[in-house]
Amino acid sequence: MRSIRFQPHEMTLGLQNAYPKLFLYLDNFWNHFRRKSG
Repeated sequence: MRSIRFQPHEMTLGLQNAYPKLFLYLDNFWNHFRRKSG
């Protein structure tokens, strides 16, 4: 068994993949909220 260790480049790649999805989700949520409140 190899020890599980987080590599810095793996962390940055994971963040680069996660952030666009998070921003899209927040953007959709914000638009929905603004539409609801008029």
